[in-house]
Amino acid sequence: MGKIGKISSIKKEYSGDYKETLAGSLARNGYTRFPGTGVRFVPWKETNGEYRTGLNENALYIKQMERTNPEEAEQEKARVRALREDLEEQTGMDLGPRSEYYSKMFDSNYRQNNRAQVVKLKDGINMFNLDDPYQAITYHWLKVHEDIAPSIQAYKEGRVRNSQNISYFVDDFEYETEVEYSKNMKMNKAIEDLNTMTPDRQFKIARLLGLPIMENDKPSVIYNAINTFIKDVANNNTLQNVNMFNRINSMTDENFNVKFLVEEGLKYNVYRIKSMRIYEGETVIAKDKDELIENLSTPKYQDDLLALEEKVRQRKLQEKF
Repeated sequence: MGKIGKISSIKKEYSGDYKETLAGSLARNGYTRFPGTGVRFVPWKETNGEYRTGLNENALYIKQMERTNPEEAEQEKARVRALREDLEEQTGMDLGPRSEYYSKMFDSNYRQNNRAQVVKLKDGINMFNLDDPYQAITYHWLKVHEDIAPSIQAYKEGRVRNSQNISYFVDDFEYETEVEYSKNMKMNKAIEDLNTMTPDRQFKIARLLGLPIMENDKPSVIYNAINTFIKDVANNNTLQNVNMFNRINSMTDENFNVKFLVEEGLKYNVYRIKSMRIYEGETVIAKDKDELIENLSTPKYQDDLLALEEKVRQRKLQEKF
């Protein structure tokens, strides 16, 4: 057998009175359920009617990824597209998210290779031969199933929905190691960038990140706030926060300063938002914040940008008295 995919049961730990329960007794003997029993899975169906196949570059979970980590989403799109095309070539089947392979698994072809299979996962390690295209297809939809944790780390850190109902995880040690390595590298690079930043830029980035810092806060307070935000180990948001920090820090100086000035205009009530539209007084000046930033970044609106800068300065002075 060549490359192997593994889905393993999660070993639960019980303390106190729970040790004396049936589940606690099974756990003491190395089981998560009665020997010989298991949990049956079929492909997960999304709210839009598509099946979560692990082979669809336009899947809802990838679209959600695009909002928090566009770079990773593009890599995932390319990976699953290549996987699907390879498996479709090997099997001659349509493996799209609405294909008959998934949607008609219980028809007259039930239990045939041209239909998705009901999978019973047992206690311990469940192995799939990824050199067999049909087992590979099954493994890929199991990997992204709503009721299977993407990794044991994700389960332990609470990064899964309905964790109380989840009994299995994708057991890919090499993948988890690479993910942790990538996260640490990105976090360390963000900290390096923070260390070389001027206090003024640190202040502006802290404001754009929405951190609770004040105009007269010491540079050390601002630095610590950003450092804590980047790491955010307590809430397991490290990678998401690092990506947010990097997106802001990678802006050109011009766009960075315009975005900061717009946020200051909103903070000091030069502008206000109502139903996404941006108002100055009773006049709508942009359909949303992005349009306002785009407009003020162009030469045509330079007078408006200078006027905004002066209005913010005046509002700040007023707040001091």
